[in-house]
Amino acid sequence: MTEKSGTAAPHQTGPLNWYAVYIKRLCKGYPVGSQEILSDLCNTKSIFTSRKIDFGVGCTQSDSQQCQIFKDLKLWNEFLWNMNAELKEVLPGKLGVVPGSCDFDTTSDDQLIHASILLHWLLKEHRCIQVFELLEHCTTCWDMRLLGDALRLSTGIKRLKLDKFHLSRCFVHTLATLSKLEELELCLGTMSKNALAHLQLVLEEMPSLKSLKLDLRSMSLNKTRALLQALKSCAATSLCLNGSCLKLENGRAFAEFFAQNSTLKELTVDHLAKREKSQDVKPLFHALRTNKTLEKLCLPGCCLATSEARLLVQVVATKSTLKILQVKCTCANGPAVFSELIGSNRSLSELEITSAPSISELAASIRKNTTMKKLSVSCKYLTVQSTETFLDALAFNKSLELVRLGNISEQEPGHFHRLLEEKGLDSRVHYVCSIIEPVIYMSNRKSGADLRRTRPRLSEAMLDTVHHVCRQLARPHQFVDLSISLYHLDLESARLLAEFLSSTKVLKHVNLAFIFGDRYSMQGILEGLRCNKSLSSVALEIVFEEEDAYVMGALVKTNKSLREITVLSPFKDMYSKVIFELSEGLVHNYYLFRVETSNYAKCAEAVFKIKDIMRRNTSMLLDAVKFAMGSCTKKQAEAFELLFESDALVEKLQELAYDTDFEARERVKKRLQYLKYNFMTVAGVVKANMVCELGEKQETRLDQIAFDSWLKIRSYLKVRDIADEPVAL
Repeated sequence: MTEKSGTAAPHQTGPLNWYAVYIKRLCKGYPVGSQEILSDLCNTKSIFTSRKIDFGVGCTQSDSQQCQIFKDLKLWNEFLWNMNAELKEVLPGKLGVVPGSCDFDTTSDDQLIHASILLHWLLKEHRCIQVFELLEHCTTCWDMRLLGDALRLSTGIKRLKLDKFHLSRCFVHTLATLSKLEELELCLGTMSKNALAHLQLVLEEMPSLKSLKLDLRSMSLNKTRALLQALKSCAATSLCLNGSCLKLENGRAFAEFFAQNSTLKELTVDHLAKREKSQDVKPLFHALRTNKTLEKLCLPGCCLATSEARLLVQVVATKSTLKILQVKCTCANGPAVFSELIGSNRSLSELEITSAPSISELAASIRKNTTMKKLSVSCKYLTVQSTETFLDALAFNKSLELVRLGNISEQEPGHFHRLLEEKGLDSRVHYVCSIIEPVIYMSNRKSGADLRRTRPRLSEAMLDTVHHVCRQLARPHQFVDLSISLYHLDLESARLLAEFLSSTKVLKHVNLAFIFGDRYSMQGILEGLRCNKSLSSVALEIVFEEEDAYVMGALVKTNKSLREITVLSPFKDMYSKVIFELSEGLVHNYYLFRVETSNYAKCAEAVFKIKDIMRRNTSMLLDAVKFAMGSCTKKQAEAFELLFESDALVEKLQELAYDTDFEARERVKKRLQYLKYNFMTVAGVVKANMVCELGEKQETRLDQIAFDSWLKIRSYLKVRDIADEPVAL
């Protein structure tokens, strides 16, 4: 709970008094007066550390200076915690307000109101905030007024995402003031007809907008007509809409808009519900013939029948601009239809077909294609035997660099991988294999092991079967992703799994779910994970004993390969102890960047501590990125020196510098070499070249030794070993 005490400093009360009056006038009907608002701002303490915010300093961001608020992120997040929001560094030197993790049962109305006012002040004052993402939390008109006014006064927002909000005409008008906005997402929300009509004027005032995603609910035909009219003024090159956009005139209205559009490069039409007929996409496909700019078309939720699939193939076969096509096809002869496209088209570089019944029909066309780089085919009931014809054709093809296959059923793990090795395709084919009893999913590439997103059903397989499969896992297969779900974990299964986890050198991602287990079985699993040096992500849903809590803390304290971990439990008894030990261990870990936990109120303080550590680690990663990209402060060099071996640094460079994997790794190597050669300058020991004064004795000075000798000495030094200021003797 927040606390109130003391009085504000005199230098604060003047501006804050004006601000409190402003808030009261803005939110007519607010249950408190301006003096009470002022008192709350001056005296309310944070929920965990009982500190107060200093409103005397605004944004100090500049091209050469980071804003002072970076030093106070923990304090601000203690207040924003109450409205399920988090302030964190999302880009190098740039902040974002994103959804947080708060148990709303513990949040009072007063706390929520106070947090909303603070959020308004943040957006008004700090141009260093460039990203704003918020889940629905506002239930009153004055909350929406606060949010709209905050966006109007903000000067730095480049990305805005709102989930489950009702947007009025007045609020939509506010969006026109976001002159720097590049990305806009309005998801699972609603808009009035007047708001949609006004959206056209708003989009005309957004010349910087690059990406627009609108997933609106309760869309009548009149609303859809207003939306399409508004989109004609949109300058975005990427557009994502749900299937309701095709309802008007059986898809002809949207097709007319699309045919005339000259800016779109990416189009996604998702969630085509049963009430929107699948044939409503036909006008869209006809319009594709006319459109001259589209490079990527995604129809992930549009289940195409044979006639629609054939029309799409005919149109795409003649397009030279379209490079990427993603489509869902449920017709029985879908692969045969798309095989014609693969065999004849010379412009597509990527094709993704989901829910296709078979892939054998694609074999002949795969042999003919010489331009496609990536192919994804998710088929039902794939077996090892049913893929052989396709794999033979793929081995003949020289252009396809990557093929993603759906779920392949195996009796024993590794059979399909051995087949790929025999054909020389193990590096070109990504796949997921499944075993029914016990429920085990395996993949040679990450397929997603987040317990919050995908969880296999619990298995009650015979113990002999479980033991046999666990032994098979120990064979030298190249699985990097493993998911196992058992109702009960016995000691022998735990021992076998622990041996596998502690010895594997290729496994990257593991997802384990066990509802019950023999005593010490979970401890064995955790010890196996503790010994592992290859895993980058772990997802656990298990029943913890007291001993397990300490092992969990030790696991994250020393691990340098893990980048994300999910820890859930169906029982609360020991969970709070586990989360506490996890938070203690993470203090010493700088390599984890994402931790997901259950939001039990009893664990709130430990969960907040974990979130704060993740913010610290993310900022350190971004500092390392800045050093790798050419910046050269001591703080950045220290972060780079700590993380230069992390794959997270390579991936972040690929994201922010648009490097390939090879280019990112080469960039890291060059900057590491620069740090070796210029250590004394970067660490702040000298301003330029190292020069030692001549002493009374004729001894060899540090600047006289051979360069190789200096590098040997430097290998014992770290940037963090160099004090920022001289240490008094």
